Amino acid sequence: MMKITKNTILTSSSILIASALAAHAGTGLYDTANWHGYRSNATVSFTADETSITASGLDKDSYIWGFLDEAIVLGVGETLTVSGTANLKSVNSGSAFYFGLYNSGSNRNTTEVSSIATATWDMTGFFSGPKDGDAVSKVYSRYNAKSGAGFMTTNQGAAYIASENLSSALTMPVAGTDYAFSMTITRNAADYTIGLNGETVVFTTEKSFAANSFDTIAFKSTGTGISLSGLSLELTSIPEPSAFGFLAGTLALLFAGTRRRRR
Repeated sequence: MMKITKNTILTSSSILIASALAAHAGTGLYDTANWHGYRSNATVSFTADETSITASGLDKDSYIWGFLDEAIVLGVGETLTVSGTANLKSVNSGSAFYFGLYNSGSNRNTTEVSSIATATWDMTGFFSGPKDGDAVSKVYSRYNAKSGAGFMTTNQGAAYIASENLSSALTMPVAGTDYAFSMTITRNAADYTIGLNGETVVFTTEKSFAANSFDTIAFKSTGTGISLSGLSLELTSIPEPSAFGFLAGTLALLFAGTRRRRR
């Protein structure tokens, strides 16, 4: 099943306490009714079971996206991690495997997908991934909607999309082999930090979307089909400084009680 969990992390000196809270219910990401796809002049079909979803009828310029049953709101100081495994039926020369998280905007109820621009023009968010032949990989922030442009189109212009380079190229998937992907999105007071492959890049508020919530996960295909499994969205919170004082006080009381019992 698709997993969404929320964790609260409190840190004080060398102490790390992580408590897993209840998972969000009803994500719907293994429900074919929540998925859409685009391939020019062709039909994209979806099949699913309890642990995976598969899209067929794709090509290297195809896209698929799935709607969450409820949006995940990212507060200041919180990090959202998206991860999973993709298995691609084919990997064409010059193709790219992009993955990302978006706010769907007015496209949430879109059912007409004869044009990728019509279906996704209003979506904003972050995406990245390897592209065959690139010396370095990029992380993209689609921060403004653009009529007539799809959500993973990388040449929309500086008023709509921003990019930052990683230091090297992400590894391309191999056809028929499981490919693990992961990305972190951290909302800071004045910017967003995106993490991939052990690196981070920063997008200022002016180059980041304004919605601060995500309700769509999306992928660009490298070939004829893609299977997704192990999809996970994990929201991690770092509390305000006042929480650290509360933690320190609680630990002091516990320590004092332990010493009294030993006497």
